[in-house]
Amino acid sequence: FRRVHYWGAFMIAIPIGIIIVTGILLQVKKQSEWVQPNLVKGSG
Repeated sequence: FRRVHYWGAFMIAIPIGIIIVTGILLQVKKQSEWVQPNLVKGSG
């Protein structure tokens, strides 16, 4: 039962970790140029 609990927690932690990391990136994307570079107006 401990092995099942270990792998279950691991499988649940991966998506939660991805959600946390992407949430943090979305919060700081306006302050960091490497996430979202400055927009350049095109001629058209």
